[in-house]
Amino acid sequence: MATGEISLSEIDIEPNENLCFVYSEEEDIGKVVVPVFSQALKIGQKCFFVGSLDSFYRIRDELEKLGINVRESLKSRYFTYIENNGSFSLSLVSLIEYIMQTQRKESNKKVRIIIELSDGIKPLQGQIAQQIH
Repeated sequence: MATGEISLSEIDIEPNENLCFVYSEEEDIGKVVVPVFSQALKIGQKCFFVGSLDSFYRIRDELEKLGINVRESLKSRYFTYIENNGSFSLSLVSLIEYIMQTQRKESNKKVRIIIELSDGIKPLQGQIAQQIH
């Protein structure tokens, strides 16, 4: 594994923890995004994806291959997709805080937030993945 790469096993996600993962490489969809969402949705945790429509379609298709009913997960709000069409002017911290505040109003369930780093979302220097409590 090259320096700076993160594997799902290194993230060490516990069911009672929130997780936020920010990625910019397309290969992370298969290596981290799909496994994290699959694991979370199977145990009834809330998932949020912020990214492009193309990436959402790829994630949806991969999750469905694993037996996850994405349509039902979206309908029941266990999976929320927020399209980043380049119109965001938020920092990552502001975006994460918004999602967490919204989630806390709805339930105490732990969440998995995955953000595709792209136009309109301002990165935090040197911070690729972080756990939030």
